[in-house]
Amino acid sequence: MADRRRLGTLGEALRAVLARQQLEGKAREHAAMGRWAEVVGADSARHSRPERVSNGVMSVAADSPVWAQTLQMMKPQILARLAELVGPGVVRDLRFGAVTRRRAQPPAPEPAATPLQAPSRAQLGAIPLSPEQQERKEAWRQRGEPELGKLLARGYVSLCRMRRFREKQGWESCPRCGRPKWGPGRWCVLCTTAPGARR
Repeated sequence: MADRRRLGTLGEALRAVLARQQLEGKAREHAAMGRWAEVVGADSARHSRPERVSNGVMSVAADSPVWAQTLQMMKPQILARLAELVGPGVVRDLRFGAVTRRRAQPPAPEPAATPLQAPSRAQLGAIPLSPEQQERKEAWRQRGEPELGKLLARGYVSLCRMRRFREKQGWESCPRCGRPKWGPGRWCVLCTTAPGARR
C-alpha cells in the first residue's frame, strides 16, 4: 500500500515538473518574441515581426521579400543572440516570409441616380434649403408638442429636398397640384387617378 502511495506521489510530482517545464518553455518563447527588436536592431524590427514559436521554430513576417532575404542571411547571428537572451534551445530555427499588403482601394463613386430612382440620404442631405424654406421649417418645428414639431419639420425638409432633387433630374411640376411628375402625361399619377379627374 505504501509503495502504491509512493508511486502515486512520484507520478504527480513528475507531471507537475513536466507542466512547469512546459509553462516555462512557453514563457521563454514569448520572451523571445518580445525581445525581437533587441535581437535584430530597431531598423530590422521596423520591417519584420515574429508571429509565433512552434516546436522551437520562430515564424517571422517581413515587409517585403528583400527584408525576408536580408534576415535569412543574418539567421546564425539572430539564433546566437536569442540563445544568449532567453536560453539555448528555446528557438532552434527561424522561418522568414514576406507579407504582401493590399493597397487601399479608393471608394467607388456613387452612381448617378436615374430619374425614376430614389435618391440616397447623402444626395438629399446635400441639397440646401432656401431662406424661405428655413423659415417654414422653423414654423413647423414650433407647432404642437416638441417631438411632433420635430417630425413635422423633418417631413417638410424631406419634401422640399425631394422636389428640388426631382427638378434637377428634369421632372416637371403637375399643373393641377404642383407635385413633381415624370413622363408624358399631363398630370402626376395622384391627380390622374383621383376620382373625377379628366383623362
